Amino acid sequence: MHRTQKSRGVRARARIIAPRARAAVLPQRTSKAVAAPAHAPPFLVAAVGASAGGLEAFSTLLRSIPADAPLALILVQHLARDQRSILPELLGNVTTMKVVTARNERIVEPRHVYVIPPDARMTVADGHLRVRPSSPQREAEGTVDALFRSVAADYRERAIGVVLSGGAHDGSAGIREIKAVGGLTMVQQPEQATVDGMPRSAIATGTVDAVLPVEEIGEQLARLAKHPFFSRVDDAPVPEVAADVSHMLQVFQLLRRASGIDFNSYKLPTLKRRIERRMALHRLSSLEAYLEILHRDPAELQRLESELLIHVTSFFREPAAHAALEQLVLRRLLARPDEGATFRFWVPGCSTGEEAYSLAMIALELLDQRAAAVSLQIFGTDVSEATLEKARAGLYPASIAADVSPERLRRFFTKSEGGYRISKEVRDRCVFARQDVTRDPPFSKLDLIVCRNLLIYLNQATQRKVLGIFHYALRAHGLLMLGGSESVGSRAELFATFAKKFQLYRKKGDGDRPEMELVSGAPPRAAVVPIKRSATKRPDGRSPWDVQTDANRFLLDRYAPPAVIVDEDLRIVRSRGGTSPFLELPSGEVTVDILKMVRPELGYALRAALREARGRGRPAVKKGLRFKVEGRARVVDLQVVPLGGGEARQLLILTANTRHFAPTGVPHVDPFVALPEE
Repeated sequence: MHRTQKSRGVRARARIIAPRARAAVLPQRTSKAVAAPAHAPPFLVAAVGASAGGLEAFSTLLRSIPADAPLALILVQHLARDQRSILPELLGNVTTMKVVTARNERIVEPRHVYVIPPDARMTVADGHLRVRPSSPQREAEGTVDALFRSVAADYRERAIGVVLSGGAHDGSAGIREIKAVGGLTMVQQPEQATVDGMPRSAIATGTVDAVLPVEEIGEQLARLAKHPFFSRVDDAPVPEVAADVSHMLQVFQLLRRASGIDFNSYKLPTLKRRIERRMALHRLSSLEAYLEILHRDPAELQRLESELLIHVTSFFREPAAHAALEQLVLRRLLARPDEGATFRFWVPGCSTGEEAYSLAMIALELLDQRAAAVSLQIFGTDVSEATLEKARAGLYPASIAADVSPERLRRFFTKSEGGYRISKEVRDRCVFARQDVTRDPPFSKLDLIVCRNLLIYLNQATQRKVLGIFHYALRAHGLLMLGGSESVGSRAELFATFAKKFQLYRKKGDGDRPEMELVSGAPPRAAVVPIKRSATKRPDGRSPWDVQTDANRFLLDRYAPPAVIVDEDLRIVRSRGGTSPFLELPSGEVTVDILKMVRPELGYALRAALREARGRGRPAVKKGLRFKVEGRARVVDLQVVPLGGGEARQLLILTANTRHFAPTGVPHVDPFVALPEE
């Protein structure tokens, strides 16, 4: 009687919650992309994990699922080695679905319930069960985590992870994997669970779609199993309706207005599937109806943003890749560094910080006693401020013990608030800042960029642009590491293969740096005046405008001086050419304020020129400004030109007549920066 009242009491508090933990990108951070399996059946597969209190939870779940639901359930429960399981017989009495003890190589079918046998590990592969005897080697990964990870890899968006009553934190790591590939995640309400350790640990990952009483989880599973999004065959053509395209663009506009993120840079099919997944949770099949929810519910808009950015990561994700990074790159780079040496790494799409911290831990282990004598800077960036706050806090759930070795837990973490907090030694080496890698100014003079599983979510044009930005940001011969399903194929002229197996690339010589077009999060206020194009065509079909555009682009790339455009708040909104001799990233929080980024020797003169150009509405020039770059004396002229007519909404800052001085004192003029006065 008490249990019934308790269940009813918590039912009213059932909720669907937002994933918080990326990614990202955007994005953020995801597992290695695995192609959808060839079998990809048109039904949902729910992996359900429990421990203490599991029998009651399993029974309640199955009672609430009708036998005709096109759904397969795979149940795992912690069982003692010598414990005989009568779970299949007991569960067979509460459902008319076929309940069987799992055996190796059995095909997974809908309307079946598969129960783990005692003293076993159960996973899936290619649509078949894989049942192996348990062993101490396999027990390093939890029984539930092992199943969840395999279901994520095999069924991807048709995978559902369900965590029920149980102690400890098994299932928390695996539930992140299911979320990363676009699957659904549900957890029993901790207040209802007999033992709430597993549910609370799963919720703490921030990757749970719904926290519900068990009976409502069953109802959700049955309803989702019949939703068109999950029941259609993968290769069945889906006609593109003009109205749907229009509604999709409206969704992107709402997201950009709320977050400043331009999702037009992302691959449309991926975004569409994740939007449809949110629609399924709301029992909707019409994009127009979902758009109405987004208009009136800011919380759902925020949930959708988190869903699209895929904020999922973990420490030392894909151990083989981290081992290769340590052995092939960091061990050589950090061997016998000079005192005072500086090493700069960048992790774009860092999500909640695990990958940046993993990189820092490996580097500190290699430097050992020399760490105090060098400067190690690791920049982690993401478009989500919420995930960055988690990264800066450095507090993680106890489930990270599945990914971090006991030795590293002892050295680099302290126990805190039921989990682990990253040590000051590691946190002080990492700087986290909000940045959209597709639009905001990048870092510079980097030794290494680790950007794994971000490019796969961007369209081809944006991939090319981002790879150009990475080339710009790296030092000569700096290294780039991508995810297992990514490559620099579209920009092979910028990078040479260093270790193909692990997607490691070395920057080719500086040569002609690619154009940097970086736009601030807010749309420009100054109107763009269109240039009239001639309708006259050449015999080869190209217009005179095309020839002129190509010529202008060549001349600008080859001969124009480094330059930036700033808005009326003096924030950089566009950059062209090699600006690194004049601009540098200050320590602390990342900024795009030109006065904070310009070299200190040039700051006073630039401030005066900006004030003069804005006050008089005409170009201002400051000549013969001296500064040093890597110990070499240089001289530069700065010119500030108001843009946007009399309103001067934006300002163009040019560097002209740059000279550096040879040891003899004879100035040498860099030929590519000569700028004639107009």
